[in-house]
Amino acid sequence: MKAPRTPGPRVLLLGLAASIAMLTATTLTACAPEPDRCLPAPLDVSSADVAPGESLTVRSAAAECDLGYENGASYSIAVVSSSGEQSDDVDVPVERDGSFSTEITVPESFPDGAASVVVSGSPYDECDEDSGSCAAYVVDITVSR
Repeated sequence: MKAPRTPGPRVLLLGLAASIAMLTATTLTACAPEPDRCLPAPLDVSSADVAPGESLTVRSAAAECDLGYENGASYSIAVVSSSGEQSDDVDVPVERDGSFSTEITVPESFPDGAASVVVSGSPYDECDEDSGSCAAYVVDITVSR
């Protein structure tokens, strides 16, 4: 059993974005995207409540626009607690249409409480927070024993 990694600056920023997102929505957190901007479909999880040591399925349907994934893409997915602790990243291939599905396990040592499944490597990473175009590609969960 691996111990959770110490979060780096990027993870802390993602954790902060996830914490802000938890206050504003329970699924995809986005302000009004720019009209010509193509973003992935909202995230979905098999359960919003999960115990440490258990797995959940994270998935996204096809995007309603062309994400430009000619040869596919991949995202990195982690569970991040509201205090910044993070699970190991899971790399998942993404279909050309933007859809994907994968399982992620919450570490047994993960703290109880609010957490988020955070996806990086998507077009949300390139959003301009200053213009309010979007926040992050996350879905909120609760970890409890």
